[in-house]
Amino acid sequence: MDSSYIAEGISVVGTCVTAVALYATVRGKAYKQYPALVGYLALCFLFGISFGILPYGPLAIRAAQRYVLYFWGYWITYLACGVLLFFTIQHIFREVMAPLPGLSRLGVLVFRWVVVISIIVAVTSS
Repeated sequence: MDSSYIAEGISVVGTCVTAVALYATVRGKAYKQYPALVGYLALCFLFGISFGILPYGPLAIRAAQRYVLYFWGYWITYLACGVLLFFTIQHIFREVMAPLPGLSRLGVLVFRWVVVISIIVAVTSS
């Protein structure tokens, strides 16, 4: 079996799983409690649908143009997903640490600093 078929299958399955998770989240009314998570799932689903079919797009779009579209779409989506995941993790941490307000505040502060330092290291090392 060719590895390109496996990669395409994984992409399709990933998009389907994301759609099911999004449907379950919206159906269960969890979008009110976790809006960033729903935004993340929706963004991943839209990316999977729109850019997943881009390589098979119309021949009127040249390969170089498809590459540029995919490149910028991927990195913009990656950045937006990172921001949404940050807010999702922070919200879940606050929810779990609600009985301990002092530790919750300290944990959120440390978490933000770790994110800032990680971004600085990533930008300066690339």
